[in-house]
Amino acid sequence: VPRPDPHDAHHAELSRLADADPAALLQNTADWRASPEVHLLRCRLRLRVALRTDLDDAGLKLAEQELGAAADAIGRDRARYDWRIDWHQGLVSLARDDVGSARDHFDQVYGAIPGEYAPKLALGHCAERLGRHHEALTLYEAVRLRNPSLGSAAFGAARTLLALGGPRACSAAIEALDAVPQHSRHRTAARTATVRIAVEYAACTDTLGTALVRLARLFNEHGLTDEQARVRMKAEVWEAAQRLMAGGILGPADLQHLARDAAARDDEARDAAARLAFPFQERELGKDLSGFYLLLARQAARSADLPHADEIAERLLDRAYLVRPLALRHLRERRPLSALFRPLLRRYG
Repeated sequence: VPRPDPHDAHHAELSRLADADPAALLQNTADWRASPEVHLLRCRLRLRVALRTDLDDAGLKLAEQELGAAADAIGRDRARYDWRIDWHQGLVSLARDDVGSARDHFDQVYGAIPGEYAPKLALGHCAERLGRHHEALTLYEAVRLRNPSLGSAAFGAARTLLALGGPRACSAAIEALDAVPQHSRHRTAARTATVRIAVEYAACTDTLGTALVRLARLFNEHGLTDEQARVRMKAEVWEAAQRLMAGGILGPADLQHLARDAAARDDEARDAAARLAFPFQERELGKDLSGFYLLLARQAARSADLPHADEIAERLLDRAYLVRPLALRHLRERRPLSALFRPLLRRYG
């Protein structure tokens, strides 16, 4: 987000604004006297609100109106050379899925302020959307190598490396994300992404073991403390284990080996909630995974901000019952199945 112009009438207020709910900020700034920066802020807020409603066309038109008002406030002649207008026009074009037009606007911004990270990242995003992965990687790496703390550059580099493929795609993508330093606010998200990549590319016992090691470190060293997020990550790793078992790649002995290694790491966990408790048997693996899906279904059903929450919850419930191991229990007060079938056996046997 561009810093507000120090000469703008509302510079002090704009500098103090928190990144709060965009709809609330629109209400809070409704009575502010018009200025170029206020209109640009409201353009960005309108875009964020529109994104929440599947890019509602009416919301996008309101964003375009705010951008037009900003250009009028700057002066139409001056606005043609003001990179802030190009930046916001690029954002509007992206929201309208006009990536080529967005790229042209961001290229104008890059020409005006070539040393800044933002236009390089925006151009990288456009190149990625257009399928120009080599170009995108060059732009992302130009930022990432200069400032590894910027998570958006690391994520972009990882995505394009995976899209380009090759024998080192997985390891190179993980290396880019591992380079995000401990002090970066993007550290936890970057380490979470490394687990997801390791899981997606897990093809044998060793690679799944690597994913489990990364998961344990994510819980104990890299700041993933939210219980719901932990359940989601465990579900992804357990899914990979079940996939490998179903494909005959992972056997019972391999599962026990992985569980023993995980148990050894659990002994060093900071707290009980950070333990993996990876199962020793396939049946327990299915029970765990079914339980994770049920928890995730409840999370989805209660999530007000999640699009299509009911549909997602229903699919998770279907998965929960699909992977749950079958079990037959004999209740003392009921006759066993053998007793029910015995008369039929005598009759037809």
